[in-house]
Amino acid sequence: MVSKYTPALLIPRYDKPFVFFHNRKVGGSSLRTIIAKEANRTGLAGKMWIPCKNEGCVPYSLPPSQGNITIFAGHINYMQMTQIMRETKARSILLEMKEPITLEKGQTVSYHKLDDFYPLFDCITNIRPTVDRVVSCWNYRMTVEMDTLRLPSSDSLTPKDWNNLLPVAMDKHNNGCNNEYARIFGSTAHESEINSLSPSKPNFLQEFENIVSRMSRCAIVHINRCEDSNKILHHFVPWMSMADMCGTHEKNSNSTGGLSEEAAKVIMEQNYMDELLFRYAGELFERQLQVALDASQF
Repeated sequence: MVSKYTPALLIPRYDKPFVFFHNRKVGGSSLRTIIAKEANRTGLAGKMWIPCKNEGCVPYSLPPSQGNITIFAGHINYMQMTQIMRETKARSILLEMKEPITLEKGQTVSYHKLDDFYPLFDCITNIRPTVDRVVSCWNYRMTVEMDTLRLPSSDSLTPKDWNNLLPVAMDKHNNGCNNEYARIFGSTAHESEINSLSPSKPNFLQEFENIVSRMSRCAIVHINRCEDSNKILHHFVPWMSMADMCGTHEKNSNSTGGLSEEAAKVIMEQNYMDELLFRYAGELFERQLQVALDASQF
């Protein structure tokens, strides 16, 4: 189910906005800055909702449902955004989706049918190798932002510490560090369930398929591949044709320095879903990059 994502995204509109689904500790703060800059450059300013840039930082995962907003960029859950579009911006369009059915007595009627594949918005999202992301999340969200708790940094945690803390530790916004792609693209906002998601859960495979379907509709950028990410942005988001992901870097993107192989193994075990999704998104990234490179030759 790897899409080449061939169409270029149109100028954002009220009824079909542009959304950046910002995965935490994956270079997204820099990309929010770039989006705001490009929107200003191309005359789209004044129609943006970009927390920590042109909005306050908290709360920043619940996008507004009202207002003439065409650009959303933040830690937005895909299904939250979908519901906003269904109930407000795209409501009149979706209500036109009807399906005829003949009742048992012979009467033919029509009912309103929801098409989950109808493109409610254009989107991009960001990816980063799993262990790097989790460690960066821990070192910033659990230590810097939660300094009053005196939690140790990643290089001081044993594999047993990681095993005990990762499923239950929450940051100041009540989010954990495990399974970030499931947090943003998943079907539930139940944080404890997301943070402890594992293949033993009965809904694991179905949720994986749901998330893959949603991520496949977005253009992908990679924190460690800035030049290639630029090519993808320039091709798929023409109004961001001057974007440069290599010119700025997210603060506090802590590395995995000092992490043992055993500790990394524990992190991978607890982020099995995210590792699968990172590999999938990485393949999607390569396909999209090839489309962008092919188009640049003409």
